[in-house]
Amino acid sequence: MRIQVTDFGVSKLLSDVEQRQLPFATSKALNQTALDFQRTMRESLPKKFTIRSGTTRRFLERMIKIEKFDRSNKHKLSVTVGITGPGFFPSVSDNRAAILARHEKGGTFTAFPFYLPAPGLRGATKEIPRRLYPSNLRLAPRRTPTEYLPALRQGKRRTFIIPGVGIFQRQSKDEIDSIWFFKERVTIKPRLGFYDTATKTVEDRWAKNFADSLAFALRTAR
Repeated sequence: MRIQVTDFGVSKLLSDVEQRQLPFATSKALNQTALDFQRTMRESLPKKFTIRSGTTRRFLERMIKIEKFDRSNKHKLSVTVGITGPGFFPSVSDNRAAILARHEKGGTFTAFPFYLPAPGLRGATKEIPRRLYPSNLRLAPRRTPTEYLPALRQGKRRTFIIPGVGIFQRQSKDEIDSIWFFKERVTIKPRLGFYDTATKTVEDRWAKNFADSLAFALRTAR
């Protein structure tokens, strides 16, 4: 989401001091409005998604970023708030930002495969143990700092893959539990509301932020 402003000739109505301070005040107001949007967006995540741990919440919140080079300054009167994340598996063209971003427009997504947790792996409030993540079991492709490791057929913790079905774990000689199912296609509803939240934040906060920023700029003018 990129926020940019034009003064529509308003600068002609300002005094010389106000005109000199206008770029600084506008830049300051843009950055504050972007921060307001970022905070509002982050706070809304638990209302839109089932988040089972503080770790997961922090992971999702950190995706909504204002990079240093995306901030506004008096020479660049625009600011960008984005959804960014570290790279995902190299065999997948998307990246971890898609975990959140694809909920903006929703739709049907295809991958090979999506890993869906089996019903017994977690309940309504139970977090999936990280040791049972497919990549940690060595049953999904993963990248280390030095190499790319393909998925194995037999993984850690007595787990194994049944192609086209999922990941299973042997509990005993006569007991095998399903822990992940494979699915090539999933349908996601649009529920992130990134652009709608940005638009509402600008409508609600821009006028006050600009007034406060201009007042500050005039107080500190030299």
